[in-house]
This record gives sequence, C-alpha cells and structure tokens, in this order.
Amino acid sequence: MPRPLVDAFFELAEKHATSATERIREAEVRIHKIAKYIQPKSVKPMEASLTIATIDGSISPKSSNRLGTRMAVLSAGYKIFRNKELIEERFSGDAFSEGSLEGHVFTILSSLKMIGMERIAALEALKRHPDLVLIDGPFLSFLYPPSWVVRYAPEGKELVQDILRATSRLIASGKAIGVIKRSTLRAIDGWLFIQGKEDLVTNMRDKYILTRLMPPSTCWAYDSITDDPVAYSRAISRAQVRGLEGEEALKWAKMILKRDQTRLGIESPPKLKRGYIRFSFETPPFEVELPASMNIKEIAEKIIPLCNPATGLPFPLDLIDADISLDRRVAKAFADEVEARVLDAENPRAVKDYFTGINPQKEE
Repeated sequence: MPRPLVDAFFELAEKHATSATERIREAEVRIHKIAKYIQPKSVKPMEASLTIATIDGSISPKSSNRLGTRMAVLSAGYKIFRNKELIEERFSGDAFSEGSLEGHVFTILSSLKMIGMERIAALEALKRHPDLVLIDGPFLSFLYPPSWVVRYAPEGKELVQDILRATSRLIASGKAIGVIKRSTLRAIDGWLFIQGKEDLVTNMRDKYILTRLMPPSTCWAYDSITDDPVAYSRAISRAQVRGLEGEEALKWAKMILKRDQTRLGIESPPKLKRGYIRFSFETPPFEVELPASMNIKEIAEKIIPLCNPATGLPFPLDLIDADISLDRRVAKAFADEVEARVLDAENPRAVKDYFTGINPQKEE
C-alpha cells in the first residue's frame, strides 16, 4: 500500500476512535437512565434430558462471476443431540447458476434457495421427534428483502411461498426457536422515541443496550415494552432519516411491512415474539424468536445449560455452523470443476470464453 494511504488511514483511525469514545460515553449515560424500563428475569437453568435438533445453512460468500454465467454454491443440514451427544447428522448441497440476473437479484434468489434447503432440513429433523429445534436466524427473515425482487424475478414469489409453508409447519410444531446471532434491531430506541422520551434515545442497537443491562442467567422479552419490535425498529430509523414524529413514523413502518407482505401474497404471517437470553458476563446475550404460545423463561431454563462459554450461544449451533460454512473460494472451485467437465471439441473457444472471469484484472 502506498505510504500516503497508510498515513491517511492512521489519521482517520484516530478520528474515528475519538468519535466512538464519545458515542460510548453518551450512550452509557442514557442506558443508565433507561435501566428502569428494562427488567430482565432471573433464570434457574434446568439440567434436563433433552433431544435438540439444530439447523443451519450456508451460501458461498462470493459467487463465481464468469462471462457466461454466475454461480453460487449452497449447503444445509441438521445435527441432533441427545444429552449433549451427537446421535444423527445429515447434510445436502446445491448450486444456483444464472447468467442474466442482476447481481442483487441473483444474491437474493440464492439466499431464498438456501433458506428453502434449511427449512427442508428442519422438517426432516422434526420427524425425529426432538424436544427443541434451533434454527439460525429469524423465522421470517426471508420476507422483506425479496419483496421488490418479484417484479424482476417472478420465481422469487414461489420460493417465498414454499418457504412460508414450511416455516408455518415448524412454528405450529411448538418446538422451533430462531436464534438470531446478528441482531440489528433498535426497537428499544424506537419505543423510547414513540413514548416521547427522545432525550433518552441511545442511538445504539438493542443488543448493545441489553449487553450493558442484563446479568448472567437472565432473559428479557420485548413484549414487556412492545408487541412489534420490528416495526418499532424501522420507525426510529425512518424518523431519524426523514424527521418524522413518533406515531407517524410507527404508522409508516407498519404500512411498509404490510406492503412487503402483500407483494409476496401473504395475508397473515404467523404470530411470533422476540427476546434475549444471557448465559455469562463474558459473552453478550443472544436474541431469540419464539412462537407466540411459547414462554421465553421456560426456553431459557432449557437452553442456558447448553451454552458454549466461548460464544454464549447454544453449542449445537456452534458445531453445525463450523461444519456447514462454505469457504469464499468454493464457488470458484465449483465453476472450475464444471468448466473442466464441459467437453466441446467442435467449439472449445466458446467454452473457454463462457467460463472466463468477468474482471480480467483480478483472480476470483
């Protein structure tokens, strides 16, 4: 890297460090003030004999972009543990190839196909009659990014409908829980803003706020402040960007969520609720999503004994994540293998051009 760039980045790092320090200080003052609104419940872990199924999927972090095609590699699977011992595991792989779709549309359709594979794996695991089924991420995460894709790729709507049917079966089982590792909600700030407590808005994600406020072996449910954390989170973001008042921003957020569902042909999505569970001081709490009929405290009692001290997450999720994750180079290797198997003695140049990288300056 040229020396002027190195110097510029060091200078920028100092400025950003100063800014981050100030943000943290301001947030700490406000978090201390809102602690009275956030009342985590103490959990007494239960060492019970449980059968736990855990589901995960992966998509190659980088697709292979060739002159004639774009390829992504997908995987999904499940592991089943009884009394913390692995008793069964199953994995599947697939690939998605398309040459005419725009990059963002291709990415979303690839993700939908992977989620579909995850749901198939989850339903297979459910047939083994586990006590709990842990899925990676929210149940309905697939609904909102694809809402506009159906205008460009109608097959996306069919994919969403298939995933929704499978997801509804999982939720109806009363055994499935979504564990959300990358929590981005700002519903607490949204609730404060809509309640007219703008001076207490922290400008921090809920996960950070709850990391500062939740003791070990506790749980906290969003329904103690709101029954729709996703809408409240969107409301605060919209209000800060467009300068809307609280109720106006919440009305907008609910309208957008409803519009996205309508575009996908969804009239009434399953009823769900969210909350947080914390295992230890050394690790942050993790967000969970449950069917409306389930009790977060009862789930926390069962899950906390399964948590990994290194991550604070249920260890079955850590294990399947390690096995299922795809390396960023796997899509290139797959495309290279496909190219090697395409034999066209009559027109070898066409084959070579079809599989040539789209950017000649860089190796994939």
